[in-house]
Amino acid sequence: MDDRELCKLRIEDYGRERQSLRDMEWRVFFETFAGYAALSICFVKIHEKLPHSYSVLITGAAASLLLCAFGCFVLSEIHIRMRSAGDLKRAYFARLHELTGLKAEPESTGLRWWWATYPQIVMLVAVASGLVAWMSYWTFKC
Repeated sequence: MDDRELCKLRIEDYGRERQSLRDMEWRVFFETFAGYAALSICFVKIHEKLPHSYSVLITGAAASLLLCAFGCFVLSEIHIRMRSAGDLKRAYFARLHELTGLKAEPESTGLRWWWATYPQIVMLVAVASGLVAWMSYWTFKC
């Protein structure tokens, strides 16, 4: 296998890796929201047995904030890996250009690596904050 074939294979490989990471990113995002739903259901069920309990509120708030922090951390790490895969893909395109002399440009969506990161993190933090506020209201409403 010559260098040109190797470059072509690596370019395809990094393209698949980046797409796989994009799919994982959205799975983590929606699974975090499923976790928020599970936390709210558990909070309501426990709160029915122990109304006006500060320990239930503190535990629920801590769990939702930990879930938010975990979701934000995992999304950030996924984006770091996606950025790395994109950089490596561009490096192999440049190497292929050196070997063949052809102007080979990587396909581009026109969007940077962060186009979904910031809105996802903002939504995770907003929902976690809203969940903590809702738990506080639910605890003190009577």
